[in-house]
Amino acid sequence: MKTKRFAIVVCLILIVFTFSASVAEDQETVTTVTCQPGALLGDIEALDQICDIAAVRVHSMPEGYGALMLVLNDVDTLSVLLKFEENGVYLESQALGVTPLYFSWEDLKTLMTEQMESDPDVLAASSMYGGEFFQAMLDGTMTEEQAMEMMGIDEVFMTFIADIQAAQSVETGAFSLDGSDIASQKTVTELTQDDMIRAMDLTIVRKSISNQIMMESPSLTEEELDAEVDELLAEAKQELEESDLTVTVTTYSSDGAFVAFEFRFSGEMENETGAMTFTVTKTSIDQAEFYQMKFKLSDAQDEYANQYASLYVSDAFVSGKLQLNSFESEPILTAAFNCDTSEPDHMTGEFTATSYDDEDLGLGSLLVTFDRQRNDVSADTAVNLYVSEGSVDDIKAAMNDSGLIGFRFRTIKQPNSGFFAGLEGAAPDTSVQPLQMTESELNAYLQAIQQSMTMSLLTVVENLPPDISDALMQEMGFY
Repeated sequence: MKTKRFAIVVCLILIVFTFSASVAEDQETVTTVTCQPGALLGDIEALDQICDIAAVRVHSMPEGYGALMLVLNDVDTLSVLLKFEENGVYLESQALGVTPLYFSWEDLKTLMTEQMESDPDVLAASSMYGGEFFQAMLDGTMTEEQAMEMMGIDEVFMTFIADIQAAQSVETGAFSLDGSDIASQKTVTELTQDDMIRAMDLTIVRKSISNQIMMESPSLTEEELDAEVDELLAEAKQELEESDLTVTVTTYSSDGAFVAFEFRFSGEMENETGAMTFTVTKTSIDQAEFYQMKFKLSDAQDEYANQYASLYVSDAFVSGKLQLNSFESEPILTAAFNCDTSEPDHMTGEFTATSYDDEDLGLGSLLVTFDRQRNDVSADTAVNLYVSEGSVDDIKAAMNDSGLIGFRFRTIKQPNSGFFAGLEGAAPDTSVQPLQMTESELNAYLQAIQQSMTMSLLTVVENLPPDISDALMQEMGFY
């Protein structure tokens, strides 16, 4: 079975390189990625040596062609070429022999299903959702009705939702929330204490609690599981009956377009009065839109927590901020980004984040800068990462000393170079199909390509910096 799993590694791990082709017919897009360590990694000599000679090159073409290359000292030391089709995917690599490999989507689905069904976590999930439903989910035949039933969405649930919606109040006029644009319609939906108690009897709630318990205690029998769910639901109902809680959702719109939203959970529980409020608002400023998100917790006396985020969007500039606070209203995390899009062919921006830890660790900050220039046939992008134990201002005051690593992306569009010629005429019956092989056939194939795999490994090692290459060759026993 180990060789079967090797087949998964050979093919599935490469499917992440699904290349989208938005170029003209017979146009090839080539992106070369290089990196350079910053001052903070400057004392790692081996990393610096490798980055000086290494690059990753990505090729893509229309009709599902894509490739990934490892380049060392300007030599293509390792290549993986892919061709995605409606019924499957082809794979070509010098490490896997001269004949392309082929994996049908049906074979891949079957293999993934077999692996999932042998996983203990998956088996636990199967018992949670029911064998029939779970098998339908695995093989892709689950209907909408089955999915709804599995989640617990039944007629009782739909009736409950319909009753809540029927109790909505809708007003027309001129409304605004925290400085938002003027809305022409305000819709208020309220969930009372009685509604929440009624919700405890919904199948969807019971299933949700049951699944959580099963994840924590998969060995429970069905009777034990039902008993635990009954106990938890009874406790929840009792607490609700002794409290005075209300959920209010208010939406503001104008001609069907979003203007603002407010979610408020308030009332009294265990003799304590409090509220949780979450709001999102939109405010138009000239030709831009400004969105704000606020999350507040309060008790009878104070508002003691405030989470805040904002987003400003215009044709020339995009920026955003986020601040997460502790219950003492002290910052835990702050983040911000901005992007200048005023020049179509030159985009710049930065992302910053600061984590506020305890007194022993202090601050920790990150800065990522972005610069992209392009023309009709090429684009150059630079991304640089900087870090500091202090603030973002500390990073900007000593950029040369705060650098962690930088990446460069060089993308060009060119006529078809013939790079994918070996895959253009590929067909299933002329390709190697590992997932159609028996265990002995797969073992024989792996033995047959052992030499080409070894030669590919040696090509990589030989093109590394001399001291690194020599050390690896000795480790592998070549000398």
